[in-house]
Amino acid sequence: MLGKFKFAAIILTLGLGLSAGAPDASAAAIGNAKQIVNKVFGRTLTRSIRAGEDMSANQRIRTGRESAADILFVDDTTLFVGELSSIVLDEMVFDNGANQVSGSLELLKGVLRFASAAAVKVDLKIKTEHGAFGIRGTAFDLLTSRAATEIAVHEGQVAIQTPFGNASVGAGEVYRLTAAAAPVELAEASPAMVETVAKMIGLLDTTNDEPMRSKAAAKKSKAQDEPQEKAEVKPQAKPKPKTETVAALTQDEAALKKAIAGRNKANLIYLDTTAGRLVIETLPKLAPEHVKRIKDLVRAKFYDGLTFHNVVANFAAETGDPGGSGSGGSGQKLKAEISSTKFVRGVVGMKRNRNDKDSADSQFFITLGAAKHLDGKYTAWGRVIYGIRHTDALKKGSPPSNPDSIKTMRLATDVK
Repeated sequence: MLGKFKFAAIILTLGLGLSAGAPDASAAAIGNAKQIVNKVFGRTLTRSIRAGEDMSANQRIRTGRESAADILFVDDTTLFVGELSSIVLDEMVFDNGANQVSGSLELLKGVLRFASAAAVKVDLKIKTEHGAFGIRGTAFDLLTSRAATEIAVHEGQVAIQTPFGNASVGAGEVYRLTAAAAPVELAEASPAMVETVAKMIGLLDTTNDEPMRSKAAAKKSKAQDEPQEKAEVKPQAKPKPKTETVAALTQDEAALKKAIAGRNKANLIYLDTTAGRLVIETLPKLAPEHVKRIKDLVRAKFYDGLTFHNVVANFAAETGDPGGSGSGGSGQKLKAEISSTKFVRGVVGMKRNRNDKDSADSQFFITLGAAKHLDGKYTAWGRVIYGIRHTDALKKGSPPSNPDSIKTMRLATDVK
């Protein structure tokens, strides 16, 4: 086996004016085009890149509108590229003996998602107009323009270096860089970041991938979730009559009964969605006014038929806006009830205006993955105790092209 592979330094722009030499035909493959969506070109606009094609050093990749690429490198590192992007695969080295990737990537303009492989050491630097990012095994989204650069880290840690100051960005944190100031931590990803990343992920088929996490984290999550999946979705060997159907339903009902056993029914809410049923346990001791507001709206059947207007994989699923745009509500504001509750998978929080902590209304979100940057800044009023797996099936996007919705939302005390 070769001791070293040429890898990829990435230059990403929205323009098509960047030139690059032709790929060295003798160079070893540094990766593979795992998935190509719509118009993705090579060095010229007449040279289309196809799924399964090998990537080599000095190769160029350009995506058109409504297009995207999923590149899998030789060390299992994943790179997603959104629409209207241009990339040049330049010199980067994978030392097989040292099991380490080293080099630099320059991102001029656009968006990417990077998820390093679990078993490979990484010593990379991504350069932008506003600063440099040191990477040693991580998963993150990066969006940059002439005005600013924004990074959202989902796993691991990224070291930021700028002429105005440095910062260390951990999992769940979001930072913004400009050309004239030190890095600034944001309460949450900007609408531009959320929308751009959601569109990129929506274009790519990520059914079997968890790109915001490394493969080690994905495998760990799968191992944790698998027992519940097996207990609740048991495949039938042969299609048989009603008796087997009834048995399967009984098993599902048993799982539900087990989840709510011993809990105060007055604190439970049944959330039936087009993806499946969830049960939320409210937290009245932590957020009494928010829980009261939610219960009042549930009794009024306010949420019935409302869509999940913003769903970002491994982050959050938002709903509760009658208009479906993410800007509406019931017209009655709530004062924040911030607690020490951590926003981990399954925690339910109240959406608000980022500049006004006392602006919560009817919109809420279900946390789909660790969201450390929300801790201590948003009101947590509940947690999903049953059916969290159904949130993974919600259609992604902001908004999704054909969003899932709430069929009914009922207090457990009102359900026979």
